[in-house]
Amino acid sequence: MALTWPWPLPSPALFRLPPLPPFSRDFFVVLGEDGWPRRLRIAEDPLEEDPSPPPLLSPRHPLGEALRRILEGAAVYAGPLPSEVSPFDREVLETIRRIPFGTTASYADVARALGRPRAARAVGGALARNPLPLLLPCHRVIRASGEEGGYSGGAGNKRRMLEWERGRKRMTGEPGDCEGELEKD
Repeated sequence: MALTWPWPLPSPALFRLPPLPPFSRDFFVVLGEDGWPRRLRIAEDPLEEDPSPPPLLSPRHPLGEALRRILEGAAVYAGPLPSEVSPFDREVLETIRRIPFGTTASYADVARALGRPRAARAVGGALARNPLPLLLPCHRVIRASGEEGGYSGGAGNKRRMLEWERGRKRMTGEPGDCEGELEKD
């Protein structure tokens, strides 16, 4: 079942989503004019210290529902990538979408899958620039030694996600599960 993004926005806007397991902090998301996410990150500081936090998206917003399903291993985000993503980064991000929930691949594995076996460091750079962590599972890419490696959302969050996924059932959804369609009014 495809999730639907029901409304375009007048301009790119910053919102926050309430915490979802395994996280205890809100998420920040920039939605584009078309309603698709352009950037996503986990809050680094408690929002109580922020004098003017961005507006809270309804838990019923399709992005919140998609993120919940992705974190549960029930779906894969198949929505569009932001247009500013470079061609190489786009290749890397498209490749990591295929890493199954609860499993990992090394930076070298991803480079080989791209047909560029010597590009492991470049893969790491592309993942560091991932504008949609969690939606695009860069946390599932680790070092060839088995060590976790870096994560734009913070090393603790990478560890938390990997442990969370290992403890959950395998994903049963198809890649199109979170590919929404915009409804035009």
